[in-house]
Amino acid sequence: MIDLATLPEPVRRFVETLRESALRVPGWDVPSLEGGKRFADTVVYVSVKDDGRITICDNYERFFPTIYTYAPSDDTWSIRHMYSDEPAEPYSFEQAMADAAIMFTG
Repeated sequence: MIDLATLPEPVRRFVETLRESALRVPGWDVPSLEGGKRFADTVVYVSVKDDGRITICDNYERFFPTIYTYAPSDDTWSIRHMYSDEPAEPYSFEQAMADAAIMFTG
């Protein structure tokens, strides 16, 4: 598990907003998993690649099909869809945050 405090501020904000959206789903806010975790705490996956890029996606591959990538070297965002052969598309932080706010709640 990656410590959010070690990630760049835009990524922290994005992941925190995704988590807040997940906590609004009925039942996902209940501590029902091992160690008192809530399901909402497990749905977001964050990975730091060798080149420094950070990817954020659905940990279960069933709630949202988008993979968000943040490149701290040039402060840019991009998206691509899981299992797609298409290259990543440029995306803005504002677009990513708008997505995150409603990701699990519509």
